[in-house]
Amino acid sequence: MKTNGERNNGGKLKPEYRKRWAEYICRYIEEYRSRGYLWHFTHFLKVGAQRIGVTRYTDKIEVTAFEKDGRITVVLLNRTEEEIPVYLRLGEYCAELTSKAKSIMTAEIEK
Repeated sequence: MKTNGERNNGGKLKPEYRKRWAEYICRYIEEYRSRGYLWHFTHFLKVGAQRIGVTRYTDKIEVTAFEKDGRITVVLLNRTEEEIPVYLRLGEYCAELTSKAKSIMTAEIEK
């Protein structure tokens, strides 16, 4: 299914398999969600990452942050029906993002 002929070690999904792969992933997600096991997943969150913070950014945005190997992964949950501006701050740095209505988004910060 991949350009390198391997399951791991890079490569990209061949165009003719994109629909099949998307259907497989959607079925996987829906099955876990129906059992109450799935809230969010991200390929940015590495094995062994330590949770470094959990907060409610406002009464509308929930945030969880993890760190591993000098990278911070931030997961934001917007359960509202509105688009909300979000400001991620790390020391003297600040990034402005827009959280879409009813969305989960992931941001990765390299320290």
